[in-house]
Amino acid sequence: MIFRAILLLGAFLFGGQAKGAEILLLDLPVQSQKVIAVRGYFENGDDQKFADVAIRVKAATVVLSSNGGSLIPAIEIGRAIRLKGFETFVPAAAECTSACALAWLAGRERSMSASARVGFHAAFTEESGVKSITSAGNALVGAYLNQLGLPAEAVVYITSGSPDEIRWLTLSDARSHGIYVKLYEPAAVQKALSQSQRALTSREENPLERPASGKSARLLFPYEDTAARLVRTFAMPQAVTWVAFSPDGRTIFSAGGGRLKSWNLAMGSEKRDFGALSAERIALSPDGRSMLVSKTACHSSAPSSSPGYPQIQVNCTTGSMELVDTAGGGDDLPNPLGLLTRPSFMADSSGSVFPAFSADGRLAYSVDRNGTVKIWDVAKVKSLGSFETALGLISAMALAPEKQIAFLGNVRGQLEFCDLREGRNCRPFSGHKSTVHSVAISADGRFGLSGSADNTLKMWDAITARENWGVPPPGKEVRTFVGHLNDVYSVALTSDGKYVVSGSSDRTLRLWDATTGRELHTFSGHAEAIYSVAISPDNRLALSGSGDETLKLWDISEWTQPLGHSAAQ
Repeated sequence: MIFRAILLLGAFLFGGQAKGAEILLLDLPVQSQKVIAVRGYFENGDDQKFADVAIRVKAATVVLSSNGGSLIPAIEIGRAIRLKGFETFVPAAAECTSACALAWLAGRERSMSASARVGFHAAFTEESGVKSITSAGNALVGAYLNQLGLPAEAVVYITSGSPDEIRWLTLSDARSHGIYVKLYEPAAVQKALSQSQRALTSREENPLERPASGKSARLLFPYEDTAARLVRTFAMPQAVTWVAFSPDGRTIFSAGGGRLKSWNLAMGSEKRDFGALSAERIALSPDGRSMLVSKTACHSSAPSSSPGYPQIQVNCTTGSMELVDTAGGGDDLPNPLGLLTRPSFMADSSGSVFPAFSADGRLAYSVDRNGTVKIWDVAKVKSLGSFETALGLISAMALAPEKQIAFLGNVRGQLEFCDLREGRNCRPFSGHKSTVHSVAISADGRFGLSGSADNTLKMWDAITARENWGVPPPGKEVRTFVGHLNDVYSVALTSDGKYVVSGSSDRTLRLWDATTGRELHTFSGHAEAIYSVAISPDNRLALSGSGDETLKLWDISEWTQPLGHSAAQ
């Protein structure tokens, strides 16, 4: 198979290497071989570029020519290669070093030309031109190599080289350290190279098409349970109390027990562990690059070294929220603990805080248990003012950023719509018979949705409620959703407002028709209560977090996209 894979080399792999990997899929005319060519320095985001190409083929050989780059994208590319069962190859006269070599190791069969070179060195960080071996980076590499099934002696060989030198792999080293590799002679390679150049000049190369913004990533792995429409289960160390999709639909987030993690949706693998942030509630920024994390306990962090941000050490109290970088660190090595990159917003409250962003991400909002709303300038970390709502004992909050309309619920079952631009006329109305656990609001600000300990969901006319400020009663119920057998802990609306997803302590996730209140499907699989739910930006997938220490990904496209949809397998 390897000779057919070499066909793309010539012009593509031996051009100048740009900053950021170039990834090209070729369907070559010789024996219909699929080849994924990768050249250039690996940067953040290249793993998703590779995933966008990999999902288009069932079998391929990945041909590599790169001097390395960022560690995490290389590891994620390697995981995708192994998940898909691709072969890897380094062609004649090419080099694959550092991060590239880690991706090459993931091949189901890994091979190289006799004149190619594959090189390794320890993971390192660089500051002011000085390279220092990082134990955290080598730990990540070691865990990755262990997942590939490489023996301990191979891990030591790959990670023990000086960052200033390249340890070039020889056949003798490969055999003695348990690294299986095939070698091909120059004559055969040169013959294939000449074929490749003819193939390249006889076809037009089309640019890669990436999924449009706001579309969920297509998945590289098979469904866990097709009949149950269960796509995948992810494990957390404690009960999962918050889940979310990134705005581009390619990353999912989960929090529980103070722990916060992100996951690569396309590959179904862990992306970042942000460490013990003592996070209770989280709000993602509109661009997905940062999070507001509300705190319920004190903790300290190491100073940030991110360019442009102050050197800080933060001691936070209950009632604060902090801005956290979702990437978790710099370009070459993400911070393995996801340490804070900016100072905290001190809400000066004795109760926990509900965080939110404005539509442009320039403003942050915090609502405390007492109903005090504070507005912040994110860039300056400066309070712009505050106002009191009429609702106390707040238990849930949602925001329609474009309209700046907040929807609040409390432990008495009361609800309230507030115009954050006005900061006034926030009047409560009776909604449920018991605690409101969760609220959501449509993107256009027309409807609010609430889930309660009275086992029901209710939809509310937000426009009528706002028009009736000052004229009781301010709330108008549209419909009630009945079916859950216990507390409704979390609710979510699709982006078009046509469907509702809810999670309950009855351990089920349910999908509803928002226009009729009819239950469309019950998703079962969790062993404990479901505390949080979310819907992907393209409305194809639902996510649930549970007390059973798992989050589960479900396919809801059969109902939300009934005509002409394709399953993401």
